[in-house]
Amino acid sequence: MEDKFAKKLTAGAMIPGVREENRLWYVGDHLVIPRTGSCREDLFHLAHDSMGHFSTDKAYVNLKLSYYWPNMWRDLEAAYMPWCVDCQHNKSSTSKPRGPLHPLPIPDDHGNSVAMDFVGPLPEDNSFNCILTITDRLGSDI
Repeated sequence: MEDKFAKKLTAGAMIPGVREENRLWYVGDHLVIPRTGSCREDLFHLAHDSMGHFSTDKAYVNLKLSYYWPNMWRDLEAAYMPWCVDCQHNKSSTSKPRGPLHPLPIPDDHGNSVAMDFVGPLPEDNSFNCILTITDRLGSDI
């Protein structure tokens, strides 16, 4: 058995609030689910997918009413929710929508419009860590 918590229970470690009943382990009234097979993932599926793909918090609240295992919320949030195909397809975007692109007008003469940019941070040399680049937007065919 690879589940350390379940190993402690079956070895007879006295953990407050834990009891055995009909060869099942309980923490309070919550059934302990060991890390074995796909039982936890099946419970995640029932709590999340079957209820309408609600958030991690709602799925966790539903699960914790009846079941227990260490780090249940973390397992649900990190191991199951990011891989729910339906949620990935239907979730709304968390980034701002891009604005329309407006090209800059072509300058009339050299030097009328320049673009400046900093390259860095770079390894320090004489207390400087970046390079300023200045480009004439009309081009360099002088």
